[in-house]
Amino acid sequence: MPEIFLFSIKMMFKNKMRSFLTMLGIIIGILSLILIVVFGKSFSVTFSSVTESLFKNDQLLINIIPAEDNKNVVYDEYGIAVIPEGISLDIRDVEKQLKTINADSYVKGGGTLSEIGSGENQGRTTKFAIDSSCADEMFLKGYTIINGRDISRADEVYKASVALISDVAANYLFRGEDPIGKSLTLKVRNNITPVNVIGVYQTKGISDEDISEVQTYCFVNRAFVESELAAVIDDSYWERESVSVTMKGVTDKEAFKNELVEAVASGFNNDKWTLEAYSLSEQIGSTNAIIGIIMKIIFVIAAISLLIGGIGIMNVMLITVTERTNEIGVRKALGADNLVIIFQFLCESFVLSLSGTIIGVLLGFLLSKLMGFLAGGMLQNSLGIPISIDISLPFSVIALAVVFSLVIGVVFGIYPALKAVKMQVVDALRYE
Repeated sequence: MPEIFLFSIKMMFKNKMRSFLTMLGIIIGILSLILIVVFGKSFSVTFSSVTESLFKNDQLLINIIPAEDNKNVVYDEYGIAVIPEGISLDIRDVEKQLKTINADSYVKGGGTLSEIGSGENQGRTTKFAIDSSCADEMFLKGYTIINGRDISRADEVYKASVALISDVAANYLFRGEDPIGKSLTLKVRNNITPVNVIGVYQTKGISDEDISEVQTYCFVNRAFVESELAAVIDDSYWERESVSVTMKGVTDKEAFKNELVEAVASGFNNDKWTLEAYSLSEQIGSTNAIIGIIMKIIFVIAAISLLIGGIGIMNVMLITVTERTNEIGVRKALGADNLVIIFQFLCESFVLSLSGTIIGVLLGFLLSKLMGFLAGGMLQNSLGIPISIDISLPFSVIALAVVFSLVIGVVFGIYPALKAVKMQVVDALRYE
């Protein structure tokens, strides 16, 4: 038996190119299965860790949606219902309801003042759109902090006079000096108030030369804005089509959601429009479920590619049997047993499948590590938070892939082996 196995390896190297092309289907199939399983698992874990980093507490989103009997709804190009003017939620009312339900929860998300303001330092002035910002909100707004920090919950609680400005505004107003910790004078209408710069965010497409003529956003602590700039806040600032509420300290999230929505809805009171609410964790769970279904479909497709690789092995083995017809006749004439001949060709099919499996597993391991490293770097750069994607090859997955591919190699080698056994000695010896 060992001689037959060594002979099978020798025959594989005798036709290197044909053997490699035959194994290619197995290699691609194994590689695909490993990448799909590993990245499916790693993506799920990374997705959960990233959302936990970005949203330190679960959040409840309350949206205005059309009532079932509302037939006069207009939808935008993305299929989202357009909320008519005058239909809104007042965040002050939501905050009042929150205080009676859960003292630790609070409304997230500020708003932009309708009044355009300005910032002044060292005799230089630039235009600012004043946006009230909440704790850890810069990422949600699509900005990357390149210096300093974001607004914190402590800043909100103590109504700290802190703000974040753009990089070009920082260079222009502070003449290239580090602005972190320095004071900036904000002016909105007749209100003049100083704020401390705690962070600088990155902007694109604006140069230092034209910053004095172009307005950028100044993100100011929401609690400070609503306290010190109340005179320039109009009703549109408080009115929202959706409200995000943290669920800090909430143990029974479903009960909290139902109670808050019911309380807010009592003051909403509109026959044609109603409220819906869902938590961030529910949304993440739905996303993970969808990803799981997609991964299973792709897994089936990858398994089909393995079957195609098995068909390739069978095709080559049939060619091999035809090419070695004379050899088979000689072996039979010298008294070779049918089982020996069957084992020989099954062994050659097995060796091809095993070699393809080993190469596929090694490539899967190397590509998983490389892609995990690259994906982690890209996510870290885009999100602005430290992210590492843990890539590990589960032994059960490798074992399943190896067993599956070897079974395919053996199964698809049976027919060529039986064809070799059925040859008549005289016909095989006369074959040219």
